[in-house]
Amino acid sequence: MDSTVVTPRTVIPSVVFLRTRIPAAHPSSPILGEERMGSGVVVDEHRVLTAHYLLLGASEVEVVAADGRERAVERTVADHETGLGLLELGGPPLRPAQMDRHERIAPGLPVFLLTCASAGERKGATGHVSWIGPFEAFWEYMLDRAIMTTVVNPGLAGAPLFDVDARLIGIVSLGLAAVGRYSLAIPLELYLAHRAELFGAWACAWQRLPAVITRRVDSREAAFWARLKYRPYRGVIAISRAIETQLTDQGLDRARVHRIPSAVDTQRYRPDPTARARVINTFGLRDDALIVAVVAQLIARKGHVVLFAELPELVRRYPQLAVLCFGRGPLERQLRAQIAARQLDGHVRLVGFREDLADLLPGADVLVHPASREGLGVALLEALSCAVPVVACAAGGVVDVLRNDVHGLLVPVNDGLELQRALERLLADSTLRRRLGAAGRMHMQNDFSIAQMIAGHLQVYRHAAV
Repeated sequence: MDSTVVTPRTVIPSVVFLRTRIPAAHPSSPILGEERMGSGVVVDEHRVLTAHYLLLGASEVEVVAADGRERAVERTVADHETGLGLLELGGPPLRPAQMDRHERIAPGLPVFLLTCASAGERKGATGHVSWIGPFEAFWEYMLDRAIMTTVVNPGLAGAPLFDVDARLIGIVSLGLAAVGRYSLAIPLELYLAHRAELFGAWACAWQRLPAVITRRVDSREAAFWARLKYRPYRGVIAISRAIETQLTDQGLDRARVHRIPSAVDTQRYRPDPTARARVINTFGLRDDALIVAVVAQLIARKGHVVLFAELPELVRRYPQLAVLCFGRGPLERQLRAQIAARQLDGHVRLVGFREDLADLLPGADVLVHPASREGLGVALLEALSCAVPVVACAAGGVVDVLRNDVHGLLVPVNDGLELQRALERLLADSTLRRRLGAAGRMHMQNDFSIAQMIAGHLQVYRHAAV
């Protein structure tokens, strides 16, 4: 029997109806309304997961279980990083949906959703995963990995998305029927991996404990979303000037924002004259290879596409060029296709995450970082600590790490031609590489030490505890 017909019945007890009321004066009311209805899914006996905008600013929340009984709501949390919302319920336990990490989410995977059309009506719909990739809405949230499906939601937002084995894989946040027959879901993995930290600040607020958060991402948010998001925190740490400016521009009190850059372990990441041979042997490179490293997730904002477009000309001039891309991500299939289309198979390799990166990175001649947005760039710190010179786009906090022509070479964001010129300049000049690398190593030891980072955090914690 077709499992897509049978399995919805097994998850009906896990799907609840939500109705929220929001004061007219709340900043979200003109956009999202003063009354919102939606669905949620039980993730443990007293917790329900849903889309965050259903709970945003809510003064009243009504939850009706599948048995028709209303359940008391004790606490709600709307997390603006992930777009997820969480409710804690009182009363008898509910049946949780089956949850575990799903390693097989890929285009073509059959899926179904079960949603509420009203307090007493549940509706289902089937389809398949059509695309997995980044989703960005500056007014709401940004995801490096979202699930787009062909399922058309016949009911309300916040509906759970399941595979055919009735395993929860996501929360449907947006119905895109106006532009196509699609629904977008937030992956469950975000909740499973980060549930403690995602909702920890509000738990601290409930218990009247001081909380501090670190903002590491270079992305702009609407001011009223930012103010709501950071409300429970007594201190907000920004890892770069770019992020510090974004936070204060969004209305956060300057006294709450503290700039503390990330650090690098200069003992672990250090120059190693044996590393070049190790890299050549590990990846089977030619002895005279010019080795370029890229250390970044395979996601759009890291700029691999910009770099790959410029490589054919560089390979023509430097046939010994070898580009090693460390990292994984949802664009892997697309990037492999681009490598093949540009006939770069013999020069570019996607080598995934490596536990031995600290042993391999000192063997690179150059690190290139073509990101269009960057909070600070830990990969830059690690490369410079290894005395490896860097070519990078001047995005976000990158300019806090590099001084042009001192520790590396900076180029404008998304300027492929300038990226190519800067990279060729370093490939052609070993003396320049050594000079920039040595300066970068000293820079990391003097200005990005772990001791400095710890001292900065302790100062913020002491201030927050007063």
